[in-house]
Amino acid sequence: MQRLLPVLAITIALRGSITAAASVATQCAPEEHVIFSCTTSRQKVISLCASFTLTSTAGYVQYRFGTPGQEPELVYPITPEHPKQHFQSGTLTYSGGGGAYVKFTQGEYTYVVFTGIGRGWAKEGVVVQQSGKQIAYLPCQGAWTSELGPAWFETAAIPPDSGDFDIP
Repeated sequence: MQRLLPVLAITIALRGSITAAASVATQCAPEEHVIFSCTTSRQKVISLCASFTLTSTAGYVQYRFGTPGQEPELVYPITPEHPKQHFQSGTLTYSGGGGAYVKFTQGEYTYVVFTGIGRGWAKEGVVVQQSGKQIAYLPCQGAWTSELGPAWFETAAIPPDSGDFDIP
């Protein structure tokens, strides 16, 4: 399994990078680094935005969700802060692929931004859970971009998730 993680990270990173060549809507500002971004079927944009100088001890990451060109409906954390205080990360292995995700909890709601690929399928988007039960799944539609994966998790010092997550 240890040998699969680098291949998995490369597969996910390449797939995201290839797709990123198309125009991808984002809630990130021009002076920020887009870690993840896509448009959902509800025409809302999911984005993970980071400072360009993100290290294990400095910089910030924010989740933003909302209508393109408008103020985001949800920003987490509300002020830019280092991700190790607010997010958890995880990787998944599947036959012929794998996945990566970032998770955060706000009150009784948990949000999981993810990418995944397997034999004959690929999914990316956000899952919303309330008290541990899935209440929403917003898949990405069209072009998307992602840097989610073990290398980015390590750079940002995002701790591993202690729970389970299954891509819907």
